[in-house]
Amino acid sequence: MEKNNSNKGFLYSIINLILFVLMFTGHLILQGKSELYMTLIGYLCFIIITIAIIGLIYSLKGIQEQNSAKKIIALILNGIFTFGFISMLIMTFTK
Repeated sequence: MEKNNSNKGFLYSIINLILFVLMFTGHLILQGKSELYMTLIGYLCFIIITIAIIGLIYSLKGIQEQNSAKKIIALILNGIFTFGFISMLIMTFTK
């Protein structure tokens, strides 16, 4: 049976990329004009960080699988999203 942790990690990284583009587009369009905007961005950030951590776990589990472009892309994207959002949280709470 073929292990597919790398494929799961890749799927989560693509979902994260789509959600991040959606969040960025919403930010450009609305630019903090309402409370609904702030709530939507907050929920999207929470969902993105949760999916990024899950995707990074699957990507790290699949590190022993055969090398592929999907595996490398998943590791890079999930790592960037996870560490990027964690560092933003740290910077926010240490002001």
